[in-house]
Amino acid sequence: MSGQNAEREAAVREAAEHGWAVARETAKGYYVMRCTCGRHQTTMHKTPRLSNHFRNKVAWMIRECSTQREGDE
Repeated sequence: MSGQNAEREAAVREAAEHGWAVARETAKGYYVMRCTCGRHQTTMHKTPRLSNHFRNKVAWMIRECSTQREGDE
């Protein structure tokens, strides 16, 4: 597994902890991610140009919709 693949899979696992799931994989290998409420969707690139793409994408997903809000424990 390449470095970017490992980073992407780690990002998917982290997002899953907050209620996001891979809805499908595109023909180009991008992941279409959807939240559990069904109102939010985003694409996770396969080989992003920016080194912090996965970290930024997960942070955005958690800000938009998370099953783990502060005080919900």
